[in-house]
Amino acid sequence: MGKLLIIVILIVAALVTIISLSLRENRQEVPDETSHSLANIQAKSLSNEALNYGVKKLSDGSVNFSNNQATLTFNNFNVLDGAIDSIQFNRNNAGDSTMITAFVCYQNGDKTVHKSTSALVSMIPANVKSAVAANGEVIVKGNASVVGTITENSDPPLDFENIFGVSKAYVESIADYTYTNPPNNQSPCQNITWCNITSGSFKVTTTAWYGSGLLVIDGDADFSGGTFYGILWITGELRITGNLQVEGALFVEGGTEIAATVISGSPVISFSVPAIADFLGTTTFPTEIEYSVLSIFDE
Repeated sequence: MGKLLIIVILIVAALVTIISLSLRENRQEVPDETSHSLANIQAKSLSNEALNYGVKKLSDGSVNFSNNQATLTFNNFNVLDGAIDSIQFNRNNAGDSTMITAFVCYQNGDKTVHKSTSALVSMIPANVKSAVAANGEVIVKGNASVVGTITENSDPPLDFENIFGVSKAYVESIADYTYTNPPNNQSPCQNITWCNITSGSFKVTTTAWYGSGLLVIDGDADFSGGTFYGILWITGELRITGNLQVEGALFVEGGTEIAATVISGSPVISFSVPAIADFLGTTTFPTEIEYSVLSIFDE
């Protein structure tokens, strides 16, 4: 009996020793893992700061491109307990979009965490912020959807020249297509299209209609279908029913009495930086430009 008791005691002691060693190892691993996770979070914050710095340098024109590429390299550029090593810029051929990649490092004890993050940025007019902007009230009814900001009762009132840097008269003079009181579903409407409406309204009644670029309707407009990719500017009243699809930006001056803009049916009006940038990339408008981040890629 005494021998059995001694054996049991030895087994229990061995188990206690094993458990104690295991807990000690786990306690060592947990701080290491926590420290590593915190270092990664810090490195990610640092890389985001580096991207913001890259956007700022791009905006102020201090990035010198060669064959649509440029690299800023730094020594001891310390930020957020880390350092920015370099920032690379790769611009598309149109010059309206740029991929910015930031390379940073963060010191975690005796270990150095390296990280790179990329952002695709595009040029847009500094004053184009809304999916729908109107001088009057904007009424959204039924299954209508507006993806982006709605700016109604605009103050100051919408001003084409302030936004795009050129007058409406100039745009009319260089328009690729000019129509006066066109029939329903007028086409083509692409690049720059100007429509003079002296009676009735500009009407789109079919889902097959497609337009792109900049469409200025100098008068009233009624849309019950169709798709538009770019910038729509209406000087008069706008009524939307049916299933119109717009990607870009929509401006409504509202006429001399500034009538409400009514969006009903099942249309989708989406603010789209690429749609706006695609049009601006084809023009030489002296528009005040800023860069908007389209997407961010962690590496």
